Amino acid sequence: MSECCTADRCFRKLSREAPASLAELRSLVGVTALGLDMETLALLGTQFDDALITTRNESALISGRGGYAPFQTTAMPFRISSRRVSLRLDPGAPLSLSRSTLSSAARLPGSLVAAGVTGTIHHRVQFVKEYDERVALSLDPASSCPPAGVEPEDTAANVIPLNAVRQARLHWDRNDAGMHLNEIMRMQGRVRRQNLPYLGGNRAWRVLPAVLPSLLTYLKDRKRAFVRMVPSGGVLQAQTGSIETIATLGNFWIVGCGRSMFSMDLNAVKEVWVTASALHWQLELYDMDQRCFAAMAADPWSAPTEWRELLTSLPRLN
Repeated sequence: MSECCTADRCFRKLSREAPASLAELRSLVGVTALGLDMETLALLGTQFDDALITTRNESALISGRGGYAPFQTTAMPFRISSRRVSLRLDPGAPLSLSRSTLSSAARLPGSLVAAGVTGTIHHRVQFVKEYDERVALSLDPASSCPPAGVEPEDTAANVIPLNAVRQARLHWDRNDAGMHLNEIMRMQGRVRRQNLPYLGGNRAWRVLPAVLPSLLTYLKDRKRAFVRMVPSGGVLQAQTGSIETIATLGNFWIVGCGRSMFSMDLNAVKEVWVTASALHWQLELYDMDQRCFAAMAADPWSAPTEWRELLTSLPRLN
C-alpha cells in the first residue's frame, strides 16, 4: 500500500499497531494515570507544535500533525482551522488522561491518551519532537483520581424515543453545525440515527453506500475541499482541505491531505444518510449498530451551494 501523506511516517502505527486500549498499552510501555480530564488536554494542546494527534473509533481514524486549534466544547459554535488540529469536546464525556513513555523496542513514541471507563483509547497525542514531550511532561498527576464516569446507556434499537423525535423536528432547521455534530458525538449518534427516518424526506434521506468510493475519487480529481470528521468517546476531530492522495487495501481507504489523513473501513458502512437543515448539510456514515463513525461536510471557505448540489446528486436508496 502506498504512503498517503509523505509528511507523516506513523500511518501504519496509527491504523494497525497503535494500542487500542490502556491494557494493551501497559503491556508494551510504562503508563502513568494522570487523574485529569479531557478539558485539561484540550487546553494544553494549544501549546503543541508538531505532535501527531489522532482520534479513532471501531471503523474510522483521523490524524493531523501540529497542535490543537482554539479550545472548543459542545457549548460553543463549531469552528474548524485550516492550519491546526480541530477538536470538539463534550465536557461531560467519561474520559481520563494517561501518559505513556517512549519505547524503542515497541516502536512507540511517548504519548498522552484519553480513554473511556472500559479502557478503550479514543484519542491520542504522540510526540514527534522533544518540545511537545516537554509540554506533556508539564502535566502533574492529580493528587487523587476523580471517580470513574459512567458511559451513557444504549437506547434499544427497536425503541423509538418519541420525545427526541419531537425535539429534533422542532429544532432541526434552527440548529447550527455544532448542534448537529453534538448529536453524533453523544452515544456516537445512536439516538440521532433513530430520529432520522421520522424527520421528513427533505431533511434526511439514505443514499447508496456503494457511491462512497466514487464520491471520494470525484472530490480528489476535482480538488474539492471538504470537512471530514470522526467522533469517538465524546470527542470529535475534524480536518478540512482537498484530498491529495488515496490508498486502498481491499475496502480500507486512506485519504491524505498535507499533514493530515483520514481512513475508514468501507466494509463497516451499513447506512449512509444525507442530513439537510437550513444552516448545515452533511453526509453521515453508520455501522450495523447504528453508530455514526464518520461524517463529511462543506468546507467553510467554499461555496456551500456546491456541496449541497453534490449531496443532492447522490443516488437515493428507495
